[in-house]
Amino acid sequence: MAMLRILKGFGMRLLAFDPYPSAAALELGVEYVDLPTLFSESDVISLHCPLTPENYHLLNEAAFDQMKNGVMIVNTSRGALIDSQAAIEALKNQKIGSLGMDVYENERDLFFEDKSNDVIQDDVFRRLSACHNVLFTGHQAFLTAEALTSISQTTLQNLISQQQSGKRRNLPERTGLILPLPCIPGELIQIIPKDLSSSILKIVLNQKQ
Repeated sequence: MAMLRILKGFGMRLLAFDPYPSAAALELGVEYVDLPTLFSESDVISLHCPLTPENYHLLNEAAFDQMKNGVMIVNTSRGALIDSQAAIEALKNQKIGSLGMDVYENERDLFFEDKSNDVIQDDVFRRLSACHNVLFTGHQAFLTAEALTSISQTTLQNLISQQQSGKRRNLPERTGLILPLPCIPGELIQIIPKDLSSSILKIVLNQKQ
């Protein structure tokens, strides 16, 4: 929603594709359209969605072919939403005018570590980062206060639910899978609401008894 409000402030026409339309987005003037329409009519495309088997490489060669020449693409969601190899080709033929990515589909060995003295072995990443119109940030959205608060609240609610009912709200249903209760870093505890932090303290004390 924050991105929609920002773009609305620039007087942009707001198009969106979502299987689950948001009433709040409609109030901001969002027009829900199908993907081909969104691709063909957008000057700026920003991705805000989880990664699922259905949207893996959502932006691939076929999708880029439907877009305007010089389109701006921003991905702060999941790296594998974009086919990196196809993005390179779209950059070469100037279909993509600018590309901003806070995520990358093979980021595990690249982000959250100091690589300043290393030779990057990922050739696709090297080709992308060599483009003057590509900007990478190392998954910085994960480190915002809002994201960390959401993560800590979800984790703590799972712990509370586990303590009260023996079930966790967000536990995947997988036969034979046993997940340990997570450990909450001190940095997260500092931004956890007081009602939740007191509950987690009670759970920890009960488990130590």
